[in-house]
Amino acid sequence: MAKDYNFFKRDDNRVTIPTGTGFETQDATGTPQKSPLTVSSSVITIAIPTDAAEMVVSVDQDCRLSEEATAADRYYVIKANTAEVIGCSNIDTLYLLRNAATDVALNFRFVLV
Repeated sequence: MAKDYNFFKRDDNRVTIPTGTGFETQDATGTPQKSPLTVSSSVITIAIPTDAAEMVVSVDQDCRLSEEATAADRYYVIKANTAEVIGCSNIDTLYLLRNAATDVALNFRFVLV
């Protein structure tokens, strides 16, 4: 789902200057997933808020991030003790799964526009 960011200011070259209006530490499900969150042997589904442009994620153990529900075949590994910024303006759902036998402490926030 494409999101409308036409309210962003533009520079002299008419390039948009994205500026977050706030942040949120829970997803958009009926029973929200709240940060911090434990990622274990079950896939965690994160519903991206409609006004989110980025998701900032940090983990204490390696963690799989995927666009597919099983997070088994195609995924990106967020390395332990790092922070990642994921552009999510055209994403509705992300899936997380621990990458090894150890549970993952996941901290996240959405940058809202």
